[in-house]
Amino acid sequence: MPDARLALRVGEWADASAAAMRALGLGRAATLLDVPAEAVHGEFVARLERLRFQALEDRFDAGLRLG
Repeated sequence: MPDARLALRVGEWADASAAAMRALGLGRAATLLDVPAEAVHGEFVARLERLRFQALEDRFDAGLRLG
């Protein structure tokens, strides 16, 4: 089950944790740091950061359920 949110909804805590960790592993530096176009930053960075925080929240929720 690749989607952390879906796994959380159905109570698959280990799958949720693993999916969130995979998502968090996709980005290690500041979002689009090496892209010079300011228009891209304004449009996409905020959304990508929200998704990153959502993955962190999912990971923490799953971790709490796992103990």
